Amino acid sequence: MFTFRIRFDISSPDSINIDSDREEVARISGQPVELVSSVEAKLIHQAERLSIRAAGFESERVALESGSVVMTAAQIALARQCVGADFGSRAPESKLTEHGLDAVSASEGRRCLNDRHGLCAFESEPPPRFIRFNAKLGRRIDPAILSRNLGALLKDSPSLDAGESVAFELFNSSFFERGPDGRFMLLMMAIEALIRPADRESQSVRVIESFIAQVRSSDIPSSDKQSIMGSLSYMKQESIGQAGRRMVQERLGGNKYSGKAAAKYFTDCYSLRSRLVHGHDPFPQADEIRQACATLEVFVSDLLTTPFLGPRLSERMHKK
Repeated sequence: MFTFRIRFDISSPDSINIDSDREEVARISGQPVELVSSVEAKLIHQAERLSIRAAGFESERVALESGSVVMTAAQIALARQCVGADFGSRAPESKLTEHGLDAVSASEGRRCLNDRHGLCAFESEPPPRFIRFNAKLGRRIDPAILSRNLGALLKDSPSLDAGESVAFELFNSSFFERGPDGRFMLLMMAIEALIRPADRESQSVRVIESFIAQVRSSDIPSSDKQSIMGSLSYMKQESIGQAGRRMVQERLGGNKYSGKAAAKYFTDCYSLRSRLVHGHDPFPQADEIRQACATLEVFVSDLLTTPFLGPRLSERMHKK
C-alpha cells in the first residue's frame, strides 16, 4: 500500500490551533487525511512546517492523484482563512542522493527519505523517517571597499530624492524575500521607482491630442470615453519601457550584464516581469527567475549607486 505526503511551510506568525502533533482533518476515498507537525518536538500550532498525509492507496499513481486533489483543496481552504502556505512549487529543492540516503538509513537503522517540499508518494511500510538537507551560501564583504566607499560618500553628504529612497527600500527588502518570484518583483519595482518618463516630442503630443478631441466629441458611452481619454493622456509621455531604457543607458552606458548591453538586459528583464505578472506564455519557471535574480541584483545595485560612486570597479564579494 502507498501513502501520499504534502509538506508545506505556513506563513509566520500564523498557526493552526491544534494542540497535538497529528490530527485527522478530512477524508478522501474513505481514507483519513491527517495534518501532521513536520518539526520534531513541536505541536501543530507551534510548527512552521506541516504536512498532510493519507495512507491506504493501492498504487503510487493513485496516491499521487489523491494527493494532488487534497493539495488543491488545502490551498483553497487555507487561503479562505487568509493563511499563506508554501507548497514548494517554486522553491529550490535540496536533497540527499540515493547513496546519501542509503548511508543515513544504515546509520539510523530505518528507511529514510528526502523531506521533499510539496507532494510525494511512497510505500507505507516500513514507516520512513524524513531527512532535510539544507546548504546556505553567504557572502563576506571586503571591509576595505566598504570603508573606501563610505569615505567617498561622506565627503559629498549624499541625499536621496523620494523615488531613490523607495528604490533603496525595495532593493533592501528583496534580500529578505524567500521566494524567487517575490525577490525578482521587488528588484524590478526598485528599477521602476527610479524611472521618470519624459514628455514625447511636440509632434507626437499634437497627434495624441487630436485623438483625445475626437473621443471627446464622439457619442460613445461616457464611461468608455473617460477611460479612453485617460489612456491617451498617458501616452503623452514615454512608456515605462522606453523611459527605463533611456535611464539605464544614461546611468550604465556600455556596461554588460549576462553578456548583454545594459539597455537590452533591462528590456529582457522587463519582458520576463510581464510574463510573470500577467501569466504570459511561456510562464517562467522558478529556475529561470532564480537565475535572473543573481544578475539582476548587481544590475539594480549599479543603477542605485553609480550616480554616487561612479562605475563599479573590481569590488569582490566572497561566497562562503
